[in-house]
Amino acid sequence: MNLFRVLSFLGVVLILPSLGRAATLTIANFDFETGGLADNSNSASPGVIPTSWQAVPGAGPSGSFYGYYNPVNDPGGYTTGVTGSPGITGTMSGPNVFYFGSATNGQGIQQTLSSTFSLSTDYTLTVARGTRNSIYNNTLRMQLFAGSILLTSRDVAPEPSGSRGTFMDYSTTYTASVFNNAANTGLVGQSLMIRFLEIDNPGNPQAEVDIDNVRLNAVPEPSSAAMLLVGMAALLSRRNRE
Repeated sequence: MNLFRVLSFLGVVLILPSLGRAATLTIANFDFETGGLADNSNSASPGVIPTSWQAVPGAGPSGSFYGYYNPVNDPGGYTTGVTGSPGITGTMSGPNVFYFGSATNGQGIQQTLSSTFSLSTDYTLTVARGTRNSIYNNTLRMQLFAGSILLTSRDVAPEPSGSRGTFMDYSTTYTASVFNNAANTGLVGQSLMIRFLEIDNPGNPQAEVDIDNVRLNAVPEPSSAAMLLVGMAALLSRRNRE
């Protein structure tokens, strides 16, 4: 076996395990079903922080217009596809969602995960965001932290195109890079934290935000050693052909 084949084999051996470790990280009560409402209740449970989630310190939802919501057959909410049991539409994961708005501008909920930050790993936070049939929709800010350091953030507009009457997925991604690895070495081992905030729509500050089906995927990048071996193998292959 020549050197080219040896290097190629080693590159594959090193790269494949890193690609295979892509995983969906555990989020407690990701679908807001724990502590929620009975199927087809078409009602809300106001003033409740969902089980396993916490109010954002210093910016927890105020008043009573937040909590669990079961939107089945709600004519002002989600009539398209939300009929019968269990009353799920779009990318919802179950009949219950979390809603917040009206006096909660810049306020929201968060969850600290058991998973910790690793270098050379891409993290993608995804949530099903609902847009009501009515005009009562606000901006959703979705964020991912390592400890107290913000990794990535996205504002989802009040009414994204084609979203009325259903739930659609929106994502934000932290991308690993040489620069990010150097800058974030001190974050290794810090707990990952997910945060959702409601941002008022200036034209209609009494609107709300509805969310469900929260997911966080971690995808390790191939190691630099593996990439170096693949590069060397490609160079040797070219030289062998010349």
